[in-house]
Amino acid sequence: MNNWKDRLLNNWGIMRFLRLGLAILVLIEAWKNSEIVFGLLGGILLFQALANVGCCGSAGCDINQSYAREKSATKEIKDVTFEEINKQD
Repeated sequence: MNNWKDRLLNNWGIMRFLRLGLAILVLIEAWKNSEIVFGLLGGILLFQALANVGCCGSAGCDINQSYAREKSATKEIKDVTFEEINKQD
Protein backbone atom coordinates (compact mmCIF):
# COMPACT_ATOMS: atom_id res chain seq x y z
CA MET A 1 0.00 0.00 0.00
CA ASN A 2 2.96 2.29 0.53
CA ASN A 3 3.73 2.15 -3.21
CA TRP A 4 0.35 3.71 -4.09
CA LYS A 5 0.84 6.41 -1.46
CA ASP A 6 4.22 7.29 -2.98
CA ARG A 7 2.75 7.21 -6.48
CA LEU A 8 -0.07 9.59 -5.53
CA LEU A 9 2.02 12.08 -3.57
CA ASN A 10 5.36 12.23 -5.42
CA ASN A 11 6.68 13.21 -8.87
CA TRP A 12 4.10 15.86 -9.76
CA GLY A 13 5.17 17.54 -12.98
CA ILE A 14 3.61 19.77 -15.62
CA MET A 15 2.03 16.92 -17.59
CA ARG A 16 0.52 15.43 -14.46
CA PHE A 17 -1.07 18.74 -13.44
CA LEU A 18 -2.26 19.22 -17.03
CA ARG A 19 -3.94 15.79 -17.01
CA LEU A 20 -5.55 16.53 -13.65
CA GLY A 21 -6.88 19.90 -14.77
CA LEU A 22 -8.17 18.51 -18.03
CA ALA A 23 -9.79 15.58 -16.22
CA ILE A 24 -11.60 17.89 -13.83
CA LEU A 25 -12.76 20.12 -16.68
CA VAL A 26 -13.99 17.16 -18.76
CA LEU A 27 -15.74 15.58 -15.76
CA ILE A 28 -17.55 18.84 -14.92
CA GLU A 29 -18.70 19.26 -18.53
CA ALA A 30 -19.77 15.61 -18.68
CA TRP A 31 -21.83 16.09 -15.50
CA LYS A 32 -23.44 19.31 -16.77
CA ASN A 33 -24.34 17.82 -20.18
CA SER A 34 -25.09 14.26 -18.99
CA GLU A 35 -22.54 12.79 -21.40
CA ILE A 36 -21.36 9.29 -20.53
CA VAL A 37 -18.56 9.20 -23.10
CA PHE A 38 -17.00 12.41 -21.79
CA GLY A 39 -17.36 11.06 -18.28
CA LEU A 40 -15.37 7.97 -19.25
CA LEU A 41 -12.73 10.12 -20.91
CA GLY A 42 -12.51 12.29 -17.81
CA GLY A 43 -12.20 9.17 -15.67
CA ILE A 44 -9.33 7.89 -17.79
CA LEU A 45 -7.55 11.24 -17.56
CA LEU A 46 -8.13 11.35 -13.81
CA PHE A 47 -6.69 7.85 -13.42
CA GLN A 48 -3.65 8.82 -15.51
CA ALA A 49 -3.05 11.91 -13.39
CA LEU A 50 -3.44 10.17 -10.04
CA ALA A 51 -1.52 7.00 -10.95
CA ASN A 52 1.17 8.93 -12.89
CA VAL A 53 0.87 6.77 -16.00
CA GLY A 54 0.62 7.74 -19.62
CA CYS A 55 -1.19 6.14 -22.51
CA CYS A 56 1.15 3.14 -22.65
CA GLY A 57 1.51 2.60 -18.90
CA SER A 58 4.46 3.43 -16.74
CA ALA A 59 7.43 3.95 -19.11
CA GLY A 60 5.71 1.79 -21.74
CA CYS A 61 6.64 4.12 -24.59
CA ASP A 62 10.27 4.36 -23.55
CA ILE A 63 12.89 3.40 -26.11
CA ASN A 64 15.47 0.71 -25.40
CA GLN A 65 18.61 2.26 -24.08
CA SER A 66 22.03 0.72 -24.45
CA TYR A 67 25.08 1.87 -22.62
CA ALA A 68 28.16 3.38 -24.25
CA ARG A 69 30.31 0.33 -23.38
CA GLU A 70 27.93 -1.99 -25.17
CA LYS A 71 27.82 0.23 -28.24
CA SER A 72 31.58 0.52 -28.57
CA ALA A 73 32.17 -3.19 -27.94
CA THR A 74 29.70 -4.45 -30.53
CA LYS A 75 30.28 -2.10 -33.45
CA GLU A 76 33.17 -2.34 -35.83
CA ILE A 77 34.37 0.54 -37.94
CA LYS A 78 34.87 -0.48 -41.54
CA ASP A 79 36.50 1.51 -44.29
CA VAL A 80 34.12 2.46 -47.04
CA THR A 81 35.31 2.92 -50.59
CA PHE A 82 33.34 4.75 -53.23
CA GLU A 83 33.52 4.31 -56.97
CA GLU A 84 32.62 7.20 -59.22
CA ILE A 85 30.33 6.31 -62.07
CA ASN A 86 30.31 8.63 -65.05
CA LYS A 87 27.16 8.83 -67.07
CA GLN A 88 27.85 9.00 -70.77
CA ASP A 89 25.17 10.24 -73.16
